[in-house]
Amino acid sequence: MEQHPVPQNVTGFQFKLIGDITLKQFAYLAGGIIVAYITFKLSLIPVLLRYPTAIFSVLLGFGLAFVPIEERPLDRWLIAFFKSIYSPTQYVWKKHNSPPELLVQLAENPAMEVGKKITPTPASPIPTSNQVPQPSASVIPISTLPINQPPPPPPPLIINQPAVKPLPPVNMPTASTILNKWAQGAPVVKSKPLPPQTGFSPSITGKRVVYEEKAPVPPTSKPDPKQVEKIKSQYEKNAQKLTDQINSLQGELQKGTIAKERFLELQQVLMELVSEKERLSKELALVKRQLNVNPQAVIERPTEYVQPPPTKSSVKIVPPQSLIHVGIPKLTSQPNVITGIIKDSQGNLLPNLIVMVKDKEGIPMRALKTNKLGQFAASTPLTTGVYIIEIEDPKKNFQFNQIEINLANEVLSPLEISAISQRDVLRQKLTQEIFGGNKL
Repeated sequence: MEQHPVPQNVTGFQFKLIGDITLKQFAYLAGGIIVAYITFKLSLIPVLLRYPTAIFSVLLGFGLAFVPIEERPLDRWLIAFFKSIYSPTQYVWKKHNSPPELLVQLAENPAMEVGKKITPTPASPIPTSNQVPQPSASVIPISTLPINQPPPPPPPLIINQPAVKPLPPVNMPTASTILNKWAQGAPVVKSKPLPPQTGFSPSITGKRVVYEEKAPVPPTSKPDPKQVEKIKSQYEKNAQKLTDQINSLQGELQKGTIAKERFLELQQVLMELVSEKERLSKELALVKRQLNVNPQAVIERPTEYVQPPPTKSSVKIVPPQSLIHVGIPKLTSQPNVITGIIKDSQGNLLPNLIVMVKDKEGIPMRALKTNKLGQFAASTPLTTGVYIIEIEDPKKNFQFNQIEINLANEVLSPLEISAISQRDVLRQKLTQEIFGGNKL
């Protein structure tokens, strides 16, 4: 089976003369050289201007032919430049369309008289059965049918509507009536007795004071001292608030400047506040009695701490007898050359990882990349000293610890580096949370 030809751009085809030089490029180059030759040989131009003009024409022809700017030839840039200069930058809209003929005719004709009645032409009467039209001499009658007159239209229905009665005048309240009603106060409305409310108590200022009701702890259970102290402080705060409200109500009642209805309302609220205060005081006494009965629990602390499991090293030095088993075919004979192989926690090879070798100051000295077998090797030796190896996974699936090696002008054994998976990271965090706070 023969190979298919390489697809070409048929619509934008250009004739090529020599290699990749098209006919258009050759014309630009030849035109620049010809203009330079004519300018150099022309005697009308001074000598000082001949050389610059000739050199400019040659460079212009060469640039138009072979120097594209941002993947566009130079001739397109020049054409676009002149078009942008000479094209208008501001457009003005002018109305030149003619009005419709109907509007012109209305403007020419005089205006119609206002209120003029237009009577339609009377219609011809409909022939009845007695008045049958006689056929003319030139028309041959075929058949005549009686035409019935349409029934008269029904009389319009008249609906007897009741007479419209005018609305009585509405007395709008004035400022004086509003002020009088305001001074008198709201009328007394007999409301149903409200059920006893344990969760909140009404306030005179219109705001609802909500108290969190805590169920008393039975004496048989062992309550938490912190929780009991919190309940005690909350009860004390609520009792203080109720005491303040009762004192304010008593002071308002003693002044005697309120209406009778307001006095009854305040008296009822005062009774509810007193009952609420008594209930809170009973609960507070119960909590204090419970604190005296149940002493504070003794917290036992372990005397020995569990040792954290030993961490598995992620870097190993491969001995020469285990190179083939690990996956490194040969050992370098040059000193200070870093080689190794990278695997995951399950022993699978990891290709396309970036290995950076940096010195103590963090300056990169070598940049390597693992092959399909997870191997990496430097081609040239490094100088003697301490280096740090950093490994980066472009896909961000694995993490690696930094490796510090010391080169002492000796043949370095290959390194077997194991990656840290997300499971290992979670296990390390859990181990740090469990054993990190213990002091051994």
